[in-house]
Amino acid sequence: VRDLAGRHGGGLETRLESVRGDPMAEVQAFLDYHLGLGADADPEALACWVLFSGEALRDPKVRLEVEGALGKMASRLEEIIRRGTEAGQFSCEDAGAAAGALVALIQGYFVLAATARAVIPRGSAARSARQMAQGLLLPSKPLAAPKKRG
Repeated sequence: VRDLAGRHGGGLETRLESVRGDPMAEVQAFLDYHLGLGADADPEALACWVLFSGEALRDPKVRLEVEGALGKMASRLEEIIRRGTEAGQFSCEDAGAAAGALVALIQGYFVLAATARAVIPRGSAARSARQMAQGLLLPSKPLAAPKKRG
C-alpha cells in the first residue's frame, strides 16, 4: 500500500506542478489525474488499489495504511480548495467536506472501473467529476472540460 501510494503521490505532484499557483486548474488536474484516460492511466495500479481497499475491510493493518493514503490525498485536495477559496476562485464553506466528497467520488469510480466497467461510459468520469466539483466548490468561473490525452 505504501509503495503504491508513494508512486501515486509522485505522479499527482508532477501533474499538479504543471499548473501550480492556480487552484482552479489544480482541482481540474487533480480530478483528471485520477479519472482521466491517457498516458498516465495505470489499470494495474487501479486493480491493486481496489484489492487493497477491499482487504482494508478485513485487516486492521491494511486499513490503517489505506486510511493514511486516502487521508493524504484528501488533505492535499483540501489545501488546494482552501487556497482557491482564499483567492476568491471558490465559494466553499467547508473545504474538508468538499475534499472528502471528491475523494469518495474518485474511490467510487475506482471500484466501478475495476468491478463493473460497463457502468461508466468511456471518458465520462473526469467530465462528471468536474460537474460535481462545480456544485461543491461554486467556482467563480466554470471548471474547464477535460483535455483529450493520448
